[in-house]
Amino acid sequence: MICAYSAWLRDFFQKRDLHGPDGRPLYAYRPTEEEFAELGRLLRRYGPTQSVMNPNGVSNREFWAAYLLYCSIESAFEYTEGLWNWERPEAILGRREPIPSLSRNDGIRSGAAYWKLSEQIAESGHKFLGFVMGQGGIPLKALTLRKGWVGNLVHYLAWFRRYGTSEEVLQAYLEEHYKVPPSLDAGTAHRLMREAVVALAKILDVSVREDVGLQSPG
Repeated sequence: MICAYSAWLRDFFQKRDLHGPDGRPLYAYRPTEEEFAELGRLLRRYGPTQSVMNPNGVSNREFWAAYLLYCSIESAFEYTEGLWNWERPEAILGRREPIPSLSRNDGIRSGAAYWKLSEQIAESGHKFLGFVMGQGGIPLKALTLRKGWVGNLVHYLAWFRRYGTSEEVLQAYLEEHYKVPPSLDAGTAHRLMREAVVALAKILDVSVREDVGLQSPG
């Protein structure tokens, strides 16, 4: 079972020409839907490799690393609105009882340490849900539906494109006007919103230039 998680994670890094985790946010590894499905099958087959009460055991450290990655991808691919919770990702484990919250918190800490992300967990209240959501990045379904904590992103995108401000000014505007959900770390939420706004603005600008180019006389 140790080999199962080790092998999957090793392959995950090799596909990205990496030797292991380097401290970047999990969404920055650009996990795919295929990897999400593969990881789900792996977790369902093996589950925790030893008692979840011992999250710092070598084998369970890799389970929690895989589980943290799976939860973050799930929050990015499946979340639409409301408070994201542990029910859907934990369902993949096929457990009759949910993982005790204290054990899960210790496990998430262990997984975060594996990914070199321990400092990203907010000390105030240990916002583990917000940490996982932040590692997943912008939730794609919620963005498409304009729901959830990114429901107002289009508004900030329109403001950013209208006034053509810098990223620093956008950051300040978000800090003043964007109401961060209680479960999320404010710094993480503002950063993700800023990065998403800037990325979408660049895509739209390229699209506009291409359309103008197509319409221009040859």
